Amino acid sequence: MGTWTRADDAAEVAPPVRPAADAVPPADDGVPPADDPAARTGGAPRPTRRVTTRPVPGYDPAAPPEPARHREGENDVRLRGDVPPHW
Repeated sequence: MGTWTRADDAAEVAPPVRPAADAVPPADDGVPPADDPAARTGGAPRPTRRVTTRPVPGYDPAAPPEPARHREGENDVRLRGDVPPHW
């Protein structure tokens, strides 16, 4: 079964209080703050690396020309003739 605590059994807990803006800063205990890159176990993160390779010999970066298009209606005769026998 679960355990329940009554209000009079619970220890009194004080809510967290933010320090005032004019309060004295805490003494330096030699531990860097958590947002400091040196505080992380791995140290400062490395920048990401991008791999670049040289193009293959003979590669032309210009796009190849588009092939010639067929005329409109050029294939109609073949399409009409290429029907199943029951048509």
